[in-house]
Amino acid sequence: MSIEEKQKPQRNDRVTIRTVATHAGVSVAAVSKVMRNAYGVSDALRARVTDAIEALAYRPSRAARGLRGRSFTIGVLLIDIRNPFLPEVIAGVNGVLAPSHYQAMIGVSDARVQLETSLIESMIDYKMDGLILVAPRLPSEILAKFAVQIPIVAVGYHDASATAFDTVNADDQRGAEIAVEALLACGYRDIEMLSLGERQGTRSPSSASVRSGFAGRCSVAGSAPRRRSAKFPLPRRSGKRRCENSYRGRTGRAPCSAGAISTRSPF
Repeated sequence: MSIEEKQKPQRNDRVTIRTVATHAGVSVAAVSKVMRNAYGVSDALRARVTDAIEALAYRPSRAARGLRGRSFTIGVLLIDIRNPFLPEVIAGVNGVLAPSHYQAMIGVSDARVQLETSLIESMIDYKMDGLILVAPRLPSEILAKFAVQIPIVAVGYHDASATAFDTVNADDQRGAEIAVEALLACGYRDIEMLSLGERQGTRSPSSASVRSGFAGRCSVAGSAPRRRSAKFPLPRRSGKRRCENSYRGRTGRAPCSAGAISTRSPF
């Protein structure tokens, strides 16, 4: 057996940071600095450590790193993976995390409060460094209790009293008002809002804001706009086509013959 074969751990041997350090002929601290991309690491040292990591197929234990301080993982909780807006949210999160050596771990609560709670607790147990909750259904007082244990950012969570954690929101009500105003300016008077349906018990404040802005601006315009609110189930295939067919079946014409607001509501 050659010297290299003797140094290479067997299949059942656990490769640790010490194993990497021994293989590279450097200290454990040096390996740690390379892995953290710390300032002051020379190209030669980085190459030696990187070669050792690749040769040994070393994978750092994120659980162990979490116990020492940081796991370099961010939990992302989604309410429903079928929502067409969510891939853009995920892409945005990954785009920001990529250069920082953090990784996103995604959980899907399926818009169920009990599952949502369980997933948040699991993310905390796995020592993740922070959570991004996309339109969570849990009340702010419960999220505040979780925020004591881990940094939380809630996206699409309209609750002015939520001060224990950060929130990122759009002005959904004003957005709907602007959409109605644009259609009115074009001379349309038969305006209908088409939106993704909500499951029982999962109504979100964001969706309510959109509906409020739509209805309120139509009312301000007077009796000219005929206001209808059409809800559709979450589409499995071609949601736009299903919405258009439903509208055509009720009115006898395609939506393009009247003003139409199509809200791809993220939440």
